[in-house]
Amino acid sequence: MLWHVSLGLIGVFTVLFGIHIYFQDSNWSTSLAALAVSIMNILVLQQTRKFWMVGVWSVVLGTMICQASIYIIDDSHLITDTMWCILVSFFTFFLFGSLRGSIVLLLNLGGLVCYLMLSDEKMLSTKGLTSEQVDMRMLVNVLYVALALSFIIHKMIENNKEVISRYELQTKQNDILLKEIHHRVKNNLQIVSSLLKLQAAQNTNSGVSEQFNEAISRVRSMALIHEKMYINEDFSALDVQSYVIALVEDITQSMESDCKIDLRIDAEMQKVDIKSIVPLSLIFNELITNSVRHGFEGLEKATIEINIERAGDKVLLYYSDNGTWKVPTRNNGFGVELINTLTEQLHGRYERTTEGGTHYRFVLDADQFFFTPMMRSRTR
Repeated sequence: MLWHVSLGLIGVFTVLFGIHIYFQDSNWSTSLAALAVSIMNILVLQQTRKFWMVGVWSVVLGTMICQASIYIIDDSHLITDTMWCILVSFFTFFLFGSLRGSIVLLLNLGGLVCYLMLSDEKMLSTKGLTSEQVDMRMLVNVLYVALALSFIIHKMIENNKEVISRYELQTKQNDILLKEIHHRVKNNLQIVSSLLKLQAAQNTNSGVSEQFNEAISRVRSMALIHEKMYINEDFSALDVQSYVIALVEDITQSMESDCKIDLRIDAEMQKVDIKSIVPLSLIFNELITNSVRHGFEGLEKATIEINIERAGDKVLLYYSDNGTWKVPTRNNGFGVELINTLTEQLHGRYERTTEGGTHYRFVLDADQFFFTPMMRSRTR
């Protein structure tokens, strides 16, 4: 708030300073002082981020400028001075709370009341007033209005705090509910996976058992999504890095592979939107499963590299391994068909090459993803 207020006041006081200079108004000095304070606020905030310190001197200097305009500038208008006093007080209320705001409001309007009480006829006339207009009733009304204004602003702030408190409570309850939903979905998918395992164990056909195992792997990759969402603070997106690492570990354990995999991830996309993570996770599952099953047999050290980068309105996803494939991927296999379908869901296309390992290059629609500007790279 302090940053935006200071930026706005720079524009306001720049215009006022120009108007005062043009009309040869003596109030140019207070406008210039206020402009200098606003510029100083921006510079200090940009360098230190210490809003409390900047807020304190803004209130102090603002009050001093208002009182200087009342006591020193002869042809300033009391109505204008009063409005600036109230503005400084409002600023204090919302930045430092009701108590400090009330004190600043009373100090500002108290200074105005003192000026009216101590001024002679000549001084009052420069402000457009006469001694007959300044009486005890007027002074009491000014202080009464100040107290009433303090009370109203205080109640507004208290009401705002109550609304925020209710919103935070509701948000916390919704987060707990979402966590519970993800936890239950994960458990249900694990039950489905266990049922498929039992069914596969009763089947003596190796080809059918392999198909069951592939289905189990796909179900587990989706269950892993909900497990990550359950422990994640952000329910709208999933961390690609941690998910892929966990997926590789899960696949190698489920396939009882002793191959040590060096996983390298270099991604501009730190998180992926929840609406796109399911097709993307199933693509990763197919690619990693094929690498472990067909490419890494006999290797002492296997490598999987994943690169994700943004190019205009497209996402470029590169997947490669260093395996020597003993079983070629069939062009009409279910896994290949599944990758084709999932890539179409992400509004993309892909190509595959097999020189020096297996390499996939996906070109996907960037609108399907959620990006953060931070580059992250990690090797497992």
